[in-house]
Amino acid sequence: MKVERSTLNWWLFVVSGAIAIAYGILAMAVPADTMGVVMKWSGVVLAAFGGGSLLVALWRHRNMYPYAALMFYSIVMIALGIAIMIWWESAIQLLVMALGVWAVVMGAMQFFAVFRLKNISGKWFYVVSSLLSIAFGLLLLFNPFESAKLFVVITGCLAMLFGSIMVVFGIHLYRLSRSVEVMDDDGDEN
Repeated sequence: MKVERSTLNWWLFVVSGAIAIAYGILAMAVPADTMGVVMKWSGVVLAAFGGGSLLVALWRHRNMYPYAALMFYSIVMIALGIAIMIWWESAIQLLVMALGVWAVVMGAMQFFAVFRLKNISGKWFYVVSSLLSIAFGLLLLFNPFESAKLFVVITGCLAMLFGSIMVVFGIHLYRLSRSVEVMDDDGDEN
């Protein structure tokens, strides 16, 4: 069996998996700190995109192209990014509360829609689903920071699971690369 060398980048899977596992360990051990780091970096990225957009807006202004909307967008992004970096706990609470409001509204709409529809099968499923959505939304609204920490722990568990899968896959690719005849990208055998 001949395999192209470019398909055997096993180490990428191992490194990516190891990073995911490290995130998972941190997320489960110190969820509040992990959440803070993620939010602060999100603010940095948002401000950086705003800065890039601002440079484009200035270039457009200098070359007499329309620029006002892009400049406004850029300034808002920079301000929002800086605000998220400084007040990351409040940003998390606001985000989780918005998610809570959305879940309550969607659950209530689904609940009332079920009873307005005629001849719908499995009505009980939709009623239970809507009540769970409302309960979930209320939980988020009344305890946003703890709910956000729970989300971080859940993402940590998932990151560890998928990171482990990636590491194992990378090791299998490494073993495969040792046992097959490898070709370069141009088709020459090694």
